[in-house]
Amino acid sequence: MTWMVQILRSWLNVPSPLPDLQPDLNVLMDRMDSLEKIVMSNLQQPAPLQGMVDNSIDEGRLQDLPDAHLGAQ
Repeated sequence: MTWMVQILRSWLNVPSPLPDLQPDLNVLMDRMDSLEKIVMSNLQQPAPLQGMVDNSIDEGRLQDLPDAHLGAQ
């Protein structure tokens, strides 16, 4: 059976001794944990929406713009 595994690995171009992936997995898990903490803290204390609304847009000009989301030319 081991000769079959070696033939399949060479055919699939997989290195014979599989690399140790545990350190990479640990780093990724740490990064995911830190991202989760950031997201959860932002959900509990959302940032104010300053600067998100632009009141300087002339709505009269909006009627002249095509509705790209509707497929208009």
